Amino acid sequence: MFDANGAKSKLPSRVLACTACQQRKIKCDRHFPCQHCTKSGLQCIPAALVQKTRRKRFAERELLGRVRHYEDLLRENDIPFEPIHSAQGKSPQDTVTEKSEVKLEPISHEPKNVFRVMNLKRDDKNPTSPDDNQARDLDDDSTDVITEAMMKTTLDDIYTNDDHLMFGERINDADLSALHPAPAQIFKLWQTYQENVDPLLKVTHGPSLQARIVDAMGSLQTIDSTLEALLFSIYSMAVLSLDKASCYAMFGAAQDDLLSGYQFGCQQALLSCGVFKSNDREGLTALFLYLISARPATDPRTLFLTLGMAVRLAQRIGIHDESANSQCNVLEAEMRRRLWWSLIIFDNRVSEMSASKTTMLLPLWDCKIPLNVGDHELREDMKTPPTPHPTPTEAWFVVVRAEMDEYMRNCPFQLDFVSPALKLLSRNVRPVEDPSESELADLVGSIEGNFLTHCNKENPLQLMTACFSRDYLAKNQLLEHFSKSVDASEPTKEQSQHATALALEVLECDTTLMASPLTQGYLWMVSYHFPFPAYINLVQDLKRDPTNSLAGEAWQAMDINYRVRCEKMPGAGLFLKVTSKHLLQAWAVYEAALRTAGQPVVVPRVVLATQAQVAHLTKKPSFDVQNGDLAQHQQPGFGYADSVVGEQTAATSSVPSHMMSMDTAPVFDVNQIDWASIDWSEMEKTW
Repeated sequence: MFDANGAKSKLPSRVLACTACQQRKIKCDRHFPCQHCTKSGLQCIPAALVQKTRRKRFAERELLGRVRHYEDLLRENDIPFEPIHSAQGKSPQDTVTEKSEVKLEPISHEPKNVFRVMNLKRDDKNPTSPDDNQARDLDDDSTDVITEAMMKTTLDDIYTNDDHLMFGERINDADLSALHPAPAQIFKLWQTYQENVDPLLKVTHGPSLQARIVDAMGSLQTIDSTLEALLFSIYSMAVLSLDKASCYAMFGAAQDDLLSGYQFGCQQALLSCGVFKSNDREGLTALFLYLISARPATDPRTLFLTLGMAVRLAQRIGIHDESANSQCNVLEAEMRRRLWWSLIIFDNRVSEMSASKTTMLLPLWDCKIPLNVGDHELREDMKTPPTPHPTPTEAWFVVVRAEMDEYMRNCPFQLDFVSPALKLLSRNVRPVEDPSESELADLVGSIEGNFLTHCNKENPLQLMTACFSRDYLAKNQLLEHFSKSVDASEPTKEQSQHATALALEVLECDTTLMASPLTQGYLWMVSYHFPFPAYINLVQDLKRDPTNSLAGEAWQAMDINYRVRCEKMPGAGLFLKVTSKHLLQAWAVYEAALRTAGQPVVVPRVVLATQAQVAHLTKKPSFDVQNGDLAQHQQPGFGYADSVVGEQTAATSSVPSHMMSMDTAPVFDVNQIDWASIDWSEMEKTW
C-alpha cells in the first residue's frame, strides 16, 4: 500500500486476543478492556504487551560436551558403551530417563546386495546368497530368482566387442608364447622382480606364484590368459627396475625394446582374459603392474585417468571393503588388502604429479592395513591370520607406508587440499587446538618410535623404509607449513628456519636413496618422487633472505641432489621449467650478498646447468668459456647442460667438481633474459 505521496505506508499490525481470553480459550472481541474481562472483573492485558519468556539455557551444556568427548574416545578405542541421546525439546531429566530404555541397533558395515534384497520373500527361509549366483542359469525353470550372475551373463552376450576401449583391437592370431623369454631368462626376471619390485608393493604371493610359474613354463601355449598377463607385467616391472647397462648385460637387448615387447604381450593377455569385465584379483594385479611399468613414458594426466579405471575395477571387486575381505580366506584377504593399499598410494602420487585434486586417499573406505608378516606365513589353508611382528619383515615397507597414509587420509590439513567437506568424516586424528602445533606431530612420533627405530641401514629394504618415510613425513610437514602460511601473516624467522630444515631433510633423504648402492634396485620408485616442494621452499626462502644461517647448506644440498638425480636419470629435470627463473634470481641475490660481504663466491653446478639450459632456450648464449664458445648444435636436455658444466669444470680444476669460483666463472645476468621468449616446450622434453 502507498500513501498520496507515493511512499509505502506501514500496514496496521494485527490485534491479538488478551492474555485472559487466550488462557480460557474463549473468543475475545479485541477491545481493551474486552467484554469477558469486564464481566469477570479481570485485568485485561493485551497479548502484544507481554514479552516472551526466553527459554532457559541448558545449564549442563559443558557437562554434555565433556560426555560427548569421552564418548568419542570410547569409539576410537572400540570400547562398547551406551551413548547419551539428547532429543530436541526434551529436558535433561527426560533424556536421562529415556537413555536407559533405548536399545540401539548394531550398525552393519556390510553393504546390502541389491539382488539379494529384491529376491527376498516373506516365506523364504533361506534367501539366495551371492555365492549361489554362479549356479543359476537363465533357462533354469526351477526358480524365479534373478541373480547377479544372470545379469553378468546377459551383459557378456550383449557386449562382445568393446575390448578396444583401452588397448585397441585384440590380435586374434597373435602367438603370445613367442613373446615370452627363454626359461632361464624367466627365472632371472622373476628373481629380479622379487628383489627390486615385490618388497615395495607386495601385491603377489611369492611361494604360491612361483610354483605356478614353474608349471606354466612347460606349456606356455596353453597358459591361462590371466596368469599370462601377470607374467608379462612381472617381466615389464623387472626390466623397469634395472638400469640400461645392467639390462643389456643380463638379457642382451635394449631396455626400451624389452619393455615394448613385454608390455604389448601384457596388453594382449589382459584383453584375452577380459580384465575389465571380470572380478579376478589377479587380473587387476596384472593391470596395476602394467600401469606402473608404463609410467615413465606416459603423461601423468593420461596415466591418472587410466588409473581411475583400475580403481573402479578394484571397487567392483570389493577389495576396498573390509566386510568383503573378511569373507575370504586368510591369504586372499591379505592379498586384497595389499593390492588396494598399493593401488591407492600409487594413484595418489600420480594425482599429485598431474596436479589433480581428485584422489582416493580419503576417509571413505575401511580396508585394513596389511599385516606385518612374511609371505611364507600366509597359506591358503589357514583359518586364522598370523600374528603381526613388531620388527621388520619383508612387508615392512608396505606396512609403514600404509600406516602413514592411513593417518594422512584422515588428516584435516591434507583434506583441505582435496576435499574439505570430508573433514567431518576424519577419524583417529587428535584435533589440534594450538594453531602453531603440527597436526602431524603424533604421526611423526608414532612412525619414528614404532617403526624407524628398528631399521638397520645396512639392510636395503630397511634403509629404503627409513629414508623414504622420513622424506614423506618431512614433505607433508612442509606442505602443512605452506597451508598455514596462506591463512596467516608473514611467517616468523623461527617458522621459516623450521621449514628450511624440513626441506633440507627431504633433499638429504632423497639424495641418500639416489646415491646409496643398497637402494639402486628401488630407483624405479624413487624416480617418481621428485622432491619438488623442497626446491620450491628453498628457492623462495633464499630469495627472501639470502644470508640466513642455512643459505650455504641449502645451496649445497640442492647442488648435490641435482647431481645424483641427473647422474642416475639424465631426464630428471622436471623442476627446471617451473623453478629456473626463481632459482637464478635467488642465486643472483645470494651472489650479490656474498660480494657485498667480501666473501668468495662459488657457483653450484645446479646453477650452471640451469643457466646453460635457459641460455639455450633463449637462443642467446651468454657464456664465453675458455678455449671456445658453447656448442651450438647439441640437443636440448641435461646432456647439453652437463657438457657445458664439464668444460667449465675442466678449466677450473682447482675447485671442487660440483662448484666453481666466480673468479673464473662466466658472468650471467638474470635480468637480461627475455623470459617470455623462452620456448618452454624444449625444456618440457626433460620431464
